[in-house]
Amino acid sequence: MRELCDTGIVQVSSGEASLRLSAPASAPRTLRTLIADRVSRLPQRERRVLQGLAILGEPASSVLLSATIQQLLPSVDRHIAVLEQKGLVQRIGTTQVRFASPLYQEIVLDAMALPVAQELHAAAAVVYREQPTGGGEAAERMASHLLASGLKADAVDAYWRAGRERREVGQVEAAVRSMLRGAELADVRATSPELLLSWLIELGVVVAQASSAPGLREVASPLVRELRDRGDERQRVLGMVECARALAAVNLFDDAIGVVDSLEQGVASLTVADDPERLELEAAVLGVACEVCARQGRVVRGKLACEKLEALGVVLPPRTRLAMSVLRASSGDAVGALALLDELDTSAGASDVALLVALAKHRAIVHFNQRDFGAAAREANRAARMALTAGLRFEAALALHNLGDAFDRLGDHPRAYAAFVESLELSRQLDQERLGNLNQIHLCMLDGLRSSEGVEEKLRSLVRFADARSYLWDVVEGRFLLARLHAAHGSHEKARRLLDEVLANAAEHGHGLIAADARELLAKVTPRDV
Repeated sequence: MRELCDTGIVQVSSGEASLRLSAPASAPRTLRTLIADRVSRLPQRERRVLQGLAILGEPASSVLLSATIQQLLPSVDRHIAVLEQKGLVQRIGTTQVRFASPLYQEIVLDAMALPVAQELHAAAAVVYREQPTGGGEAAERMASHLLASGLKADAVDAYWRAGRERREVGQVEAAVRSMLRGAELADVRATSPELLLSWLIELGVVVAQASSAPGLREVASPLVRELRDRGDERQRVLGMVECARALAAVNLFDDAIGVVDSLEQGVASLTVADDPERLELEAAVLGVACEVCARQGRVVRGKLACEKLEALGVVLPPRTRLAMSVLRASSGDAVGALALLDELDTSAGASDVALLVALAKHRAIVHFNQRDFGAAAREANRAARMALTAGLRFEAALALHNLGDAFDRLGDHPRAYAAFVESLELSRQLDQERLGNLNQIHLCMLDGLRSSEGVEEKLRSLVRFADARSYLWDVVEGRFLLARLHAAHGSHEKARRLLDEVLANAAEHGHGLIAADARELLAKVTPRDV
C-alpha cells in the first residue's frame, strides 16, 4: 500500500482513497526491494537521517544523530517527524529514535556506498570521543566506528582505552574482551616492544581478576613472539611472565607451566649487568612460578620457588604473597601463611574490595588446612557476601564453593549442597569450566551418599575431565571423594585402592589436607588385623 501511495497509483484526499488506473504499475517485488526504492526516493537530507541512524545503531539519541550527520537538531527533529509519518522510524520517548523494523536498518546499510558509510563511521567516532567516559561504553562504540571507518590503528587505541575504563568501574570481564580485541587487531610488527609489554602487563592483571579470557592463547602468542624477536632481555622475560600469569588465570596450565619452565631455565643465563635489574627479573620469574603452582596444585614445586624468592629479600606484590600463603598453608605452615595475610591486611585500604575478598578467601584456605572448618565456613561466607556486593561474580562463585566444602566437612550436607548449587549456577553464567566441573564433582558425591545408581561412572567422568586439563587439585580431590563414596556404600577394597592412589598423588604434589583426609578414611576402611 505504501508503494502504491508513493507511486501515485493510490491517492488519498480528505480520508477518501482513489485509484489512478492510468498510472504505471510495477510487477510485485520483494519487501526488501520495495523499501530500498522508497528510501532512494526520499529527499537527500531525510535519507541522510536514515543513514546516520543505521550507522549509529538503534535506538539512537537524536542529539548524537544530529552531530553525526552534521545537521542542526531542530532540522533533524523535523525530518524524524516526516519519516515517522512515512512509517520508516519510530520515536522512543523525547530523544530516542529507532527504525520501524530491524529490516529497514539492514536495507539502508546495504544500499549505502562504502565511502559514505566510512565517512559516517568516522563522524560517529568523533562524536563518541567527545562523550563522557561512561565506564568504557563510549570508548567501545568509538572503537567500533573507527574500525568500520578504516582507521584500524586508532581503533586499537580506543579498544584499550575502553578496557581500562571498564576495569576502573569493576567490569573486568568486559575489560578483558575490549583489551583482547585491541590486541587482536594490532599490527604487532609495527608496535614498539615497550607498548607490547605494557599490553601484556595489563592483560596479566585484568585476566587474573576475571579468570576468563576466550581466545587468550591465540592473542597473546604474537605479542610474546614479537618481544622475543625485537625486545631487550628485560622485556622478553617480563612479557613471558605476564603471559604465564594470564594463561594460569584461565586454567591453561600446560601452556603456563611450559612458559614457566622456559623462564626458569633462562634465569641462570641472564646477561644483564645491572644487579637490581637482574634481581627484578629473578623475582618476577620466581613470583609467577609461585602463582602458577599455587593455582594448579603443584605445592612441592611452588614451595621451592617460594623459598628461593624469600631468599632474594625483595618486596613482593600482593598477588604473589597471596599465592605464597596458599603454598605455606598447604605444606603445613599455617602460622607463616597467616603472617603473610596479616601483612597484606594491614596495608589494604577499605576501598580495595578485591584484595579484601581475596584475603577472606585465603584465610578460609588456611583454616581448611588447620582443619578448623567452622572458621573456614565463616571466612568463606564473608568472602562470598563481599564479592557479591562488589559484583565480583567469579570470586563469589569460588567462595561459595569453599563454603560448600566447609559445610560438607562439618557434616551439614543440605547447606553444603545449596552452596555448591549456587556456585555452579554462577560458574555456568561466567562460563567457568573448571569451577563448574569441581562443583559437579562435589554434588555428584553428595547425591551418591543417598543413591548409588549411576553416580560412580558420572563422578569418574568428571575426574577424567579434570585430569585431561591438568587440574591437579581437582583430580586428587575428586579421587578422594570417589573413595569416600565407595566407603559409604561398603566397597572398602575399592576405597583402599583409590586412597593409596590419592596418598601417592598428594605426596608428589604436596597436598597436605587431602593426604590427612585420605589417611583418616583409610584407617576406617582397613580391617584391624591388616
